[in-house]
Amino acid sequence: MATKTRKPQLTKQPTSAALCLIPNCRRPAKLRGLCAACLQAFYRSVRSGELTEAQAIEQRLVLPKSKAGRKRSPWSKAAARIEGSTR
Repeated sequence: MATKTRKPQLTKQPTSAALCLIPNCRRPAKLRGLCAACLQAFYRSVRSGELTEAQAIEQRLVLPKSKAGRKRSPWSKAAARIEGSTR
C-alpha cells in the first residue's frame, strides 16, 4: 500500500515588507512609508500646524504622495466599459 505524501502547509510569515520610516518604530509600513499609528500622528501634526507636509517630505519623515492613483479591479474596469457603451 502506497503512503500519501502531504503537501507542505502554507504559513503566514512576514514578508520582507518595509518598516516604518520613523526611527525606533519597528512596525510594517502601510502607506507613504509609515505604519498606521505614525501615519495618524503625522496627519494630526499637519492639521494642528506643527509642521507642513513639505517639511516632513524634505526631512524624509514621510514619502510623497503616489501619483499612480487607485488600482481598479478587473470587475470595475469591465463594469465601466459596459456603462460607457450603454450611454
